[in-house]
Amino acid sequence: MDNPNIIKTNILSQGSQVEAIANLGNNRYFISREHFVYSVFDYPQKLYAFNINNTAGINTISKISFKVFPNPSNGFITVRMDKVNSGEYTIINQLGQVILNNKFTNKNFQISLTKKGIYFLKIKNNNTGYKTEKLIIK
Repeated sequence: MDNPNIIKTNILSQGSQVEAIANLGNNRYFISREHFVYSVFDYPQKLYAFNINNTAGINTISKISFKVFPNPSNGFITVRMDKVNSGEYTIINQLGQVILNNKFTNKNFQISLTKKGIYFLKIKNNNTGYKTEKLIIK
């Protein structure tokens, strides 16, 4: 039987290892995640804030948010971001080789990839950190 006093949620993204949790009072908490590198994946350290009365309100501090579509794609993808106006993107193949590395100066931009396969898109901004997303080109 489930315990109604236990709240289970997955607020940390893949590759996360909790380093510390702090109670700020009034049911407010912070969880820190360590910097973690595995093969081509590089997860930055992050600080998550949440309130146990409203787990849907969990958010991350200094997180880049973007959408890639279509994904899977036939080779032409669009990247749409909410808050980041400029920065750098890198496309990495499964062997960890950099395929593309360019700067962007708009919240929306397109990328064209000609070879089929699985890639990783890393969006980086000096002010807010970076985020990596898997791309499938069919």
